Amino acid sequence: MLELKFLGQVKIRLDDQDISSKISSKSAALLAILLLQEQKKIDRDILAGYLWPESAEDAAKYNLRYNLWQLKKLLYSAVQEESFLIVTKTTCQVNERFLYRCDLCEALRLDIASEGDVAKLEHVRQITREDFFRGQYFAGCDELEELIIMQRYCLENKRLALLKKLVEIYGEKGQDALCLSALQDLEEIDPYDEAAAERRIGILIEQGNYNEAVRYYQNFYNKLAVDIGVQPSDALKKLIGGIGKREASRSVVRIETCCLQSVDCFWMSDVLKQLMEEGSLCFSDYLSAEMLSDLSHIQRRLGRPSVPPSLAVVADAFMDLIKGITDGGNRLEIAVHDLNSIDAVSRDVLQLLKRTCGEMLEIIEVKE
Repeated sequence: MLELKFLGQVKIRLDDQDISSKISSKSAALLAILLLQEQKKIDRDILAGYLWPESAEDAAKYNLRYNLWQLKKLLYSAVQEESFLIVTKTTCQVNERFLYRCDLCEALRLDIASEGDVAKLEHVRQITREDFFRGQYFAGCDELEELIIMQRYCLENKRLALLKKLVEIYGEKGQDALCLSALQDLEEIDPYDEAAAERRIGILIEQGNYNEAVRYYQNFYNKLAVDIGVQPSDALKKLIGGIGKREASRSVVRIETCCLQSVDCFWMSDVLKQLMEEGSLCFSDYLSAEMLSDLSHIQRRLGRPSVPPSLAVVADAFMDLIKGITDGGNRLEIAVHDLNSIDAVSRDVLQLLKRTCGEMLEIIEVKE
């Protein structure tokens, strides 16, 4: 049995022997090209054009002839008593009688729509975690590079469809942990998929994990609003609104923060970070997408601002957030380590907040 692995680090085994070190990157690419032909013949001149486009014709033909000779010898199985390759003077192809297994072929040939075997789907999910020819670059071989990029694109689309099917299967079976795992992988490919976000938030709500549902919605909202400038759908807003300030919020919200005098807005940034990690509040309940974008200037977890705002704009958005939280019936208790080291901007903002929020905002100085 010949085992060929092209996703991730290239590995080739023949009859339980690892022969990867004996096969050059160009030879591995040659094998991949042949396998993509699905056992059809390919002209040797085409192969030479893929692998040695900048060489003179005679040199390219010699290089191809040498690599084919070497591969035919290396991929001869004493067990099967034949070679993996069939080579003629003008063509080359995979020997259809030869027993082999190839991760690239398994992934590309899987019919996701008709495949109902979860084990097979999970197998392809695992093998498609890594790129086709990961980390490899074939300098000067533009056509080969285009082929590799195209196959990576096809594999990503295949993985996307596969994950969506697994989400449906696990969702129908009520297997929440497996469904969430597939949704996590799905998010890595398409972080702006609202259907996937709605499914994930729905599962978290059903589990009673309200804080995590709000935290995830907050992060998803920020990605949509800041990265691509759109709002979540009404359906998604309604879903999260069902828990909103009733289940997710608490009458008392407690966080611990620290200061750094030499960095403007450091304490304000840390307050934002700790509130996000605490997870019971959804910033979009209190601020517009534009104001959240302004705050992302001092807290990268909120996204990336398109145009850096002035500190006055940032301070105004921060105060609106804190005031909105306390006006909404939440008592905010903020423990501050080394309050004497608070930066000047945060100090002035804090003094103003103390006056406007009154007893709903308590600052607890922690002595080191």
